Formats: sequence, C-alpha cells, structure tokens
Amino acid sequence: RGTGKKIDFGTDAGKIIAKYQKQGEITSQREGTITKSISAMFKDLYTLLDTKAKIQKLYSFDKEIWEQLKAGEFIEVKGELSQSPVELLFSSISDFTNKYRPLIKSTDDQRTCLMIQTFFESSKVTVIIKPYTDDNLNFFSTLDKQFFLEDRYELEGEYLVFGRVKKIYTPYESVDLIKLLPGKMRMPKDQLMSMIQKTDDVPIDVGNITEDSFTLKGPAIKLTPFAIYQSE
Repeated sequence: RGTGKKIDFGTDAGKIIAKYQKQGEITSQREGTITKSISAMFKDLYTLLDTKAKIQKLYSFDKEIWEQLKAGEFIEVKGELSQSPVELLFSSISDFTNKYRPLIKSTDDQRTCLMIQTFFESSKVTVIIKPYTDDNLNFFSTLDKQFFLEDRYELEGEYLVFGRVKKIYTPYESVDLIKLLPGKMRMPKDQLMSMIQKTDDVPIDVGNITEDSFTLKGPAIKLTPFAIYQSE
C-alpha cells in the first residue's frame, strides 16, 4: 500500500553503494562459479523483490499505511535523516579532540587527549529517519561506520532508505538512544547534560540537546538497512 514513483536502479545503483556499502573491487561468489560485485548483487536483490511487489514504497503515506506494516517486510522510505543526538555529542567531542591534539606539546596532555578521543569513538552510527507525514512517526537504524565512503556528517538531510522492518514500537513505547551506544559509553542522562554544559566554551556544535533528546518516542520502527541513498 506504499505510494511513490519507481526508482530506476540502472542509474541509481552506484549512488546506493556509495552512500552506505563499499564499492570497487569487492566481489562475492555465488554457486561456485559466478562472481558479481556487491553493487550488481544489490541491484539483483532489489529487482527481484520489486518485480514480486515485495517492497512497500513509503514516499508519502498516512497512519493507516504505517499501522499495517509488519516485522520482516521490505520497505523503502523517504525522509530527513539525522544522527542520534547523544552520538552527535560524542562524535563531536572525539573529532574536536583529534583535530587539536597535534597542537598540544605536553606528552601527558597528548596521552590524555588520545584517551578522550578513543573513549568517545564508536564504530556504529544511529540515524533517525523522519518521514514526510502529518503524524509524529519515526524510523531508526544503526549503521556500521566502516561502510561509509563519505563523512558521517554528510549523512544528514533528505535520503531514501531501503531496508527491512526489524521491530515496531507502539505509541506508548520509547527507544532509549543511550542504550544503543557501546557499553563503555552508556551513562546517566544527568552526566550527559553536565558534559554538554562543559562544552559551552568549546567550538563544538551539538545543537539544542536536552534530556528529552536522548529518547525517541514511539511510534517508531527499527530497520535493518540495506542501502541509504539519494535519487535524482
């Protein structure tokens, strides 16, 4: 019941791979003899699912369409992407420390900066997708940074996301974004807010983060992502 125009993957396949999955010389072998690039295999998967009408395309949809979605379904959703606020805070601190560490002369201070940078680094990035609807609906997904060809800060703005519904949160549920962090980085909200207050004199742009920013309120859907991309 999803709505929207069909995407021509003959022209967009490269963009899909460039936005989330590695491209180039990486190939996978199938049936012992056929070798295809990840880009080609992805195109095959999408074409197969699209031909069999297995993909719900949520470019513009209403609450009724949202409520009939089920775990395991393939969807393609269009919306505004943003990083999890708590991860944005941590990555900003890590990047700032990494940028200015070479300017510090003291060996001990250098070591301290490296420890700070290492602590706040994470191999995962949680993104929140706000679809274009009149209701307060959210999608979210956790991505692996090793598959990014562009800076993670570029992964904000309007994108298409192709993935599979993993879990559905009702309007009475919420997602604790802090719990999506690696164990070493999880801390109480008041401690996080204290860190934000300490960045007032440091050129770190963390936006208007409050304690409410650390919780994603339902209804929300967690996705297993296959591709994040932009279309013409």
